[in-house]
Amino acid sequence: MAAHHKLTKTVSGRVLPIIMEQVISSLEVELFMSTPMDSLPSGQYAIAAIIIMLANSPQLLLFDEPFAFLDPKAIHRVRTLLKSLEQVTIIFS
Repeated sequence: MAAHHKLTKTVSGRVLPIIMEQVISSLEVELFMSTPMDSLPSGQYAIAAIIIMLANSPQLLLFDEPFAFLDPKAIHRVRTLLKSLEQVTIIFS
């Protein structure tokens, strides 16, 4: 993941699908959407990385301690989002 990605309505020049608007809203990240990723604190960076992964419509997600840098509210939001994903296999370590 390039350090200069910005969380805007496009990722790497691609317009985000409508579902991504819902993901962004459910994770409550509007406040840091235009911040370069290399400027984000660890917790926001982790959420930004999840958003970028989901923008690619994956069928499989592999996570290594995805909640390590998140506060309890963010953990709840991310868990709720991940549970709502259909047709995506999720593996945690």
